[in-house]
Amino acid sequence: IFVGVDRTGHLPLLHDAAEGARRMRDWAVGTGMVAPAQAVLLTDADGATVTPDQIYEAIAGIVAGPGVDQLLLYFAGHGVNINRGEVWLLSGAPERTAAAVNVRGSVELARYCGIPHVVMISDACRVAAEGIQAQNVIGQDVFPNNAASDRSHPVDQLFACRLGRTAAE
Repeated sequence: IFVGVDRTGHLPLLHDAAEGARRMRDWAVGTGMVAPAQAVLLTDADGATVTPDQIYEAIAGIVAGPGVDQLLLYFAGHGVNINRGEVWLLSGAPERTAAAVNVRGSVELARYCGIPHVVMISDACRVAAEGIQAQNVIGQDVFPNNAASDRSHPVDQLFACRLGRTAAE
């Protein structure tokens, strides 16, 4: 699943998040890492919006489909850190507090979703949320809460920068 969001709330417009997600998808397909039919691309290019429900549905489809050994979730866009928890801001954030991805909660659900190995790549800032409005963003978990596995599986997390830092576009 490849997600890129250039526009969110009053934050500065990003110029390469949506296109970067497309390039990552093309790379993954080109290397044979993922079949083209399973490489879902969600971006706000051409005025589209990206919602947590779109990401959830894409992941749920893979979880419920024929078995896969690995799921890659890539996000490029604005990110913030609230109480040491990553939050990816989507098209409606921060006005809509749930228009974001709760990375911490998603990681915990991913451990038990039944896929043996999940990789989450965060090409986003990890700075503290600035202002009351941004601090109220809670986001949503984007993995199903189905407990398909009775044991925890690894979830690798790769970040564009250290905690408290901004990521270069």
